[in-house]
Amino acid sequence: MKRLKNTTADLRGRLPLWLAVSGAVLPVLAGPAGAQDLPAATAEVPATVQLDTVVVTATGQAQALPDAPATMTVIRGEDIAKRPYASITDVLKTVPGVVLGSAGSKTGLPSISMRGMGSGYVLMLVDGKPVGNSTEATYNGFGGGQAESYLPPPSAIDRIEVIRGPMSSLYGTAASGGVINVITKPVDSVWSGEMTLGATTHEDNDSGSSHEGRFYLSGPLIADRLGLSLFGSLHEREGDRNNTGGRDGYQIFDNTRKSLGARLAWSIDDDQKLTFEHVVTDNSSSRTSEEDGGEGGIDIDRKNSSVTHELSWGAGYETTTFVNHEEVDFINGENASGYKQLNINSKTARTFGRHDLVLGFDYRDEETRHAPDRIPEDVDPVMTRSQWAVFAEDSFHVTDDLTVTMGLRYDDNERYGSHVTPRLYGVWHVSDRFTLKGGVSGGYKVPQLKQADSNIYEPAGRGRGWDQGNTALEPEESTNFEIGAVWEGETGLQLGLTAYHTRFTNKIDRDRICEGPEGSTGCRGREYISQYVNRDEAELNGVEATLDYAFGDFELGANYTYSDSKITKGPGEGEGFNDLPRHVLNLSLDWYATDALMVWGNAQYRSATRDEATETGHVGEHAILDLGVDYDFNDRVSGTLAVYNVADKSFDNGYSDGRRLYLGLTSSF
Repeated sequence: MKRLKNTTADLRGRLPLWLAVSGAVLPVLAGPAGAQDLPAATAEVPATVQLDTVVVTATGQAQALPDAPATMTVIRGEDIAKRPYASITDVLKTVPGVVLGSAGSKTGLPSISMRGMGSGYVLMLVDGKPVGNSTEATYNGFGGGQAESYLPPPSAIDRIEVIRGPMSSLYGTAASGGVINVITKPVDSVWSGEMTLGATTHEDNDSGSSHEGRFYLSGPLIADRLGLSLFGSLHEREGDRNNTGGRDGYQIFDNTRKSLGARLAWSIDDDQKLTFEHVVTDNSSSRTSEEDGGEGGIDIDRKNSSVTHELSWGAGYETTTFVNHEEVDFINGENASGYKQLNINSKTARTFGRHDLVLGFDYRDEETRHAPDRIPEDVDPVMTRSQWAVFAEDSFHVTDDLTVTMGLRYDDNERYGSHVTPRLYGVWHVSDRFTLKGGVSGGYKVPQLKQADSNIYEPAGRGRGWDQGNTALEPEESTNFEIGAVWEGETGLQLGLTAYHTRFTNKIDRDRICEGPEGSTGCRGREYISQYVNRDEAELNGVEATLDYAFGDFELGANYTYSDSKITKGPGEGEGFNDLPRHVLNLSLDWYATDALMVWGNAQYRSATRDEATETGHVGEHAILDLGVDYDFNDRVSGTLAVYNVADKSFDNGYSDGRRLYLGLTSSF
């Protein structure tokens, strides 16, 4: 079938005028443009049919996916277009080693864990530029999933590169668990775009329905010199009625997320390019408690501006430099807090004989602004911290089939001093169809600003307690070992197997240091105070297996993740390091019934796990099945009909979604 880029959205009722007008007018302004036949493919591991897949995240320079020194998944834009994805988190939920948490109780946003490490250990990048740590501005659970919500809409994405395992040697402190790099589409040489409208409705009246719209427009302003891309999205979801936490009739937050971005690309000459980008995001929520009639709401605004300079300056030298500024404002009633980050980064790539070298510099300046009730009166509510780093990577092609990558990063933090993070990785193409990969890498993560100051008190437990910072905190460190193998058959069958072992020290956790009745002066007027502390040691082990098979009109995909963790020293020794399921199995099947019709299905199994957000404290094992059809009405218009959670499975989570119906329509030009 002709697979248009039919990203998903949910639409119920009427969309704002700017979205409706865009959908009607943009195709007319752009003129006619036929859709192209785009082969769907998700590149998980080296394969001969994927030799044209070029990645940049693993070393900081372009290379073929089979040569990447990391366990890596590449999700192409064509593959994203095949599913009605509501967000980037939906795209990532079937990646091996990735576990998507249930939507948060306050913002409706899920969080991402990778190889047993929470979202705070996973660095989000957009075109290689980091998405800042917005949880510095928020508190009491309101920041959950925020970083994921700042990513571009699926219609603007060229591909997503996912690296599982520490990449601190290249990207620094925020990448101790892995990296997700969302690479957007380049500005088109002719005007083109698309718009998607859709709606999701739930069978259970206690679950809120949602609607959404997206658009993407790109084209030249001056041929071969100046181009413009515009993109935006709107997502609105009604609140869910539930009794989580014993609050009968408690109404979850209604949620509205809006995003609008623009990118201006200027080709100065054949060797230089400047790109300017500005994106604004607004995430607002409101709630009403049916029990006491109370109302409340929050608003999280983000502004991100960047300038990127790309230079080819002869003799094979390629330099990319960017300046990225991000600002997040959090408003909850009369309390307001905020976070700012300035990031300057420059790296140069050069090939010398059998050596591919990358040298770089990184500078980061952070600032948080706290609400007055979170700090003592005599403490400055504004906190700042800066750090700089230099890094180097050398991919040494020992032979045509064996490459060894060595990386080293030196960080200097004004609070925590200096630290060196190494990486060593090997890739051996044993034959044209069989590849071995493996290596060892370090992870390093400094505490958040609010965690590292004993003067900061963060509201917790729905206002019943405080989370207190700790000036004595030390950075977290980890060492990751992994080995993997990939095999591709002649008939379209691809198999992959990776095992990893992570040793973790100085894990930041919380200890209860004060308990008493509500209003107790010893606990600052609340029931308890918990303080951030460093735990001793832990181990994380796992296995990731993948299978991809294309036969006839069918494409089959499967992956299995086994993960186990335990605290090996200190309080809680022998207990689990995290609350993630031990077993996760994903299955997908696509049937291209005709040139215009595709039928698809996804299934996911998760074993039982602990979950403090539930009434019982755990979530039982469960399997979720999704089914859908995509249909191309013509070269410009396609539609999607899908049923999620077909069996209406419930797994004792107050915020889980039952069976729901999605209907979407995409126009491409």
